[in-house]
Amino acid sequence: MTEEVAVALAVTGNTAATLVHLAEQLTGALAATGDALEAGLIDLAKARVIVDTTDGLPCEVVGGVEAAALAKASDQTTGQLRRRIRRIVQRVAPDAVEERKRQAVRSRRLEVFDTPVGTADLALCDLPAEDAHAIYNKISAAARGLKADGDTRALHCIRADLATRLLHGHELPDAIRALLAAQPHQRSFHLAFVRRRCRGSGGWGPWYL
Repeated sequence: MTEEVAVALAVTGNTAATLVHLAEQLTGALAATGDALEAGLIDLAKARVIVDTTDGLPCEVVGGVEAAALAKASDQTTGQLRRRIRRIVQRVAPDAVEERKRQAVRSRRLEVFDTPVGTADLALCDLPAEDAHAIYNKISAAARGLKADGDTRALHCIRADLATRLLHGHELPDAIRALLAAQPHQRSFHLAFVRRRCRGSGGWGPWYL
């Protein structure tokens, strides 16, 4: 079925598998959601949210979660709907939520996607949330330190540049020095920046941890 859909719609296998799964759910366990979609009470984006957030839940709770979601779905944004369903699921099926999380972590991966403009997106997917936030916060703290000392790039650009250096194998202090040195208009202060940070924290310590 998936291969046939991929050929008919000229889409990738992953996209076809997603569409097949969506159709199966909307005509099966989540038929009420399919009916609401057909009646124009919700749009496809909201139907996807309901399918995604109930996926993997015990059969005995899916119907109740779906009914609760549909009760207010037409008046909510997709973000509000997703948050509401997550709260409901956490309350009625906490063990299933934890097991679904464990299964996702077992599928953790590094992926790369080419973009239409010739760049690429690099993503660490399905990491434990605490690891992902710790990595992001550490890089953000270092980026804010650079920004506070006069780096003119946008903060999100500094984060990306630091992450790139780190993934290329640079230690964080070396990555920061390299970024500073790469900015011609900042060379006048980058040595002072490094020395000041080292003196102020006894090394590369609290300011970025």
